[in-house]
Amino acid sequence: MLNKKIKILYLLTRVNIGGPAMHVALITSKLDKQKFDSYVACGQLDKDEGDMSYVFAKQNIDLIKIPGLVRPISLFNDLVALFSILRLLFVIQPDILDTHMAKSGCIGRLSATIYNLINTILVRPHRIKKLHTFHGHIFEAYFSAFKTRLFLFIERFLANHTETLFVISKTQKDDLLNKYKIGIQKQYQKINLGLDFNYLENTYPDENIEQCFSNFKDKLKIGFIGRLVEVKDPLFLITLLKELNDNIKEQIHFFVAGDGNLKDELLNKIKENKLTEYITYIPWVKDLKTLYSNLDCVYLFSLNEGTPIVILEAFYFNLFVASTPVGGVVDLLSTSHKLNIIDGDFLKVDRGYLVKNYDVNAWTAVTLHLIKEKKNKNLALKEFVINNYSIETLVKNMENCYNYWVGRDVSTPH
Repeated sequence: MLNKKIKILYLLTRVNIGGPAMHVALITSKLDKQKFDSYVACGQLDKDEGDMSYVFAKQNIDLIKIPGLVRPISLFNDLVALFSILRLLFVIQPDILDTHMAKSGCIGRLSATIYNLINTILVRPHRIKKLHTFHGHIFEAYFSAFKTRLFLFIERFLANHTETLFVISKTQKDDLLNKYKIGIQKQYQKINLGLDFNYLENTYPDENIEQCFSNFKDKLKIGFIGRLVEVKDPLFLITLLKELNDNIKEQIHFFVAGDGNLKDELLNKIKENKLTEYITYIPWVKDLKTLYSNLDCVYLFSLNEGTPIVILEAFYFNLFVASTPVGGVVDLLSTSHKLNIIDGDFLKVDRGYLVKNYDVNAWTAVTLHLIKEKKNKNLALKEFVINNYSIETLVKNMENCYNYWVGRDVSTPH
């Protein structure tokens, strides 16, 4: 092993627009090619999801498609995926299986556990080390109480067969370890997501995006960027705008950029409630520089989050961020965890604003505040995100962990 490259198989449920796909693409492209061979496998996109496979294509990374690996629960598809992944493990024989997202983390680690058991029975020496990254979790705001309890049982079982559990914020680790009782302390390793911020600069200008902003230069331009799905709660935007008085609405304009299963419902509600003059919809765009450069702030109404890439991107352009205090958002916006957010009001913290879920009065208050503050940008945000969320630091930490688990480094990865 000491003279061989370490083989790593990355497994994602799908490569939809979002943090996990970008995370894996960047790590894979930046690993030391003299020491590591990497493979990326994934399943199929859901209907209406944005496709991020172009990020892998840009890095000349081939994607291995796994039959049956889809986000919805399906006994038939899940069994097909299990055997497909198991077959792939025997073909590649990776030293490390690095899984991302819930479904691939479940079926992937189960497949690797079966692989190791088969090799034990056949007295073969090769064993796969299993690592899993929680970019968020599915134990809040996703499923019914029964399904949530079932998934918790499965996740606790899988944790017993996993070498390292990566988390992307302190709050997330506290939730998984103490609230949901998944794994034990020594399994956890906190990593900051890493971005190669050149992708925000090296974009092809899109005149259509620029044109969207031309009529709103004097207004507070608010971005809602990301997947239009239940956990992101984009429909709260309709509730908020319906409650705002005309004077406030005349001073703001929302730009919704993204796609997802709630897109049609959102667009229909915008028309039904006669809000088209206050909201511009923009499909998925690659010209992020033009998009962010024209915004004043970004809002997140999420019910659950890991470390939202949209906040890191907004910081890069020194934009105000107002968000619900969920998951890793609190760690990203504030240095304090002892926060008291009062009903009907927002809390200004180190790098943004925290606002309670569904609190229309609080979101109204923060909007009024940002109308007054839009010219007073925090110019330290870009420096903060570059210093703390660089791809170079992330890759170094991941390489150290991989080396540890194949016996090339006797120091602990934690």
